[in-house]
Amino acid sequence: MALAAGDIAFIGFNGDSDNDFAIVVLEDINGSASAPVNVFFTANAWDGNTLIDQSEGSLAWTVDSSIVAGTVITFSDIKTDNATSNVGNLSGSMTLHTGNSGQYDQAILAFTGTVDTPSTFLAAIANSTFEAAGVSLNNTGLTVGNTALELESTRPSRPHFAEYKDTTTRIGTKTELLTSINNAQNWDSIRNRGDDSSGNLPFNTTSFIECFLKGTRILGDRGEIAVENLTIGDHILTATGQMEPIKWVGRQTVDPRQVTHPLRGYPIWIKAGALGDELPHRDLYVSPDHALLVEGLLINAGALVNGLSILETVPTEPFVYYHVELYQHSLLVAEGTATESYLPQRENRDWYDNGADYQALYPQGGFLIYWPMKYPRVSSKRQLPQFVRQRLLQVAQTLSSQTEVA
Repeated sequence: MALAAGDIAFIGFNGDSDNDFAIVVLEDINGSASAPVNVFFTANAWDGNTLIDQSEGSLAWTVDSSIVAGTVITFSDIKTDNATSNVGNLSGSMTLHTGNSGQYDQAILAFTGTVDTPSTFLAAIANSTFEAAGVSLNNTGLTVGNTALELESTRPSRPHFAEYKDTTTRIGTKTELLTSINNAQNWDSIRNRGDDSSGNLPFNTTSFIECFLKGTRILGDRGEIAVENLTIGDHILTATGQMEPIKWVGRQTVDPRQVTHPLRGYPIWIKAGALGDELPHRDLYVSPDHALLVEGLLINAGALVNGLSILETVPTEPFVYYHVELYQHSLLVAEGTATESYLPQRENRDWYDNGADYQALYPQGGFLIYWPMKYPRVSSKRQLPQFVRQRLLQVAQTLSSQTEVA
């Protein structure tokens, strides 16, 4: 799918030293070696119809692999001949004038098309206003506060260095994140004499999370399907190789301010590859009591937390859990990983967003009890076998070293 406005957003800006910036990807980018995705960035002006060459340069970013939504991309030393990005390949150079050169107003435009002829604008940032920077948003499809950001209202204004605040949410729907990111009040800014980037780089690369579990891919007879798109009657593949029909998909919206026990209510973040053998294929988010099959054991996600590759999250915005119920307790394949299906134990379903739908379909369902699968279950860190803990730590250390080398 072609990139569109709001599929990326700027989260870092540095006009000092060798110049840098950062973005967050808010929709998966599906690049490959045979079909790379090209995104261009320019500090030149736009008059509403064409780019105006102001000798400030442009960058071409080539993505020849898949990048999942929520990933932060940093672009470093962009005004030099050695400009780099932490993901993908970068060519060209671009200069951000923010004061030390006598100019204060600067903007960056991101777009697809060609380096000289934009076809689709994706995002924009100005350290003051776009008008002051010589940029018109006419015919870009971008709007300030949604897909474009003006930092004029920050204190200090017209910053040399600015970054989306670490303390501000990185969790929410795409719309919520765009609104938060493109609000200048959610940014820290610096404008001093000298190099304001000193001590403030590198940018924070902590991933953004769009609606916990939304987008989690479940393997079925139609391939991998996002969990929120599953419906009753769809057939999904179990870890034993059987296709089983879905009985119900429960939705539960959780307000973190009302969670009594955060360690049991907040989602667990299992990073891609954290379980070994490149599993899960992508970052996986499940509730702490949701079990995964690891080393022949059904282990609650909360018991797997190691602070490195499997982490507790602290959401600040409401999020949604999805519960996939089959006609028996089984193992689903989520992001390539064997995880349990919903296990009803004679509970009241009124606390589900769609609990009334279940009661209408299954009037006696409140009395239902499924026998759990016969795998040994580990429910707490105290019960986690030492050999499992050590193996996952070794995997985490390997992933960390690979990231450092990259």
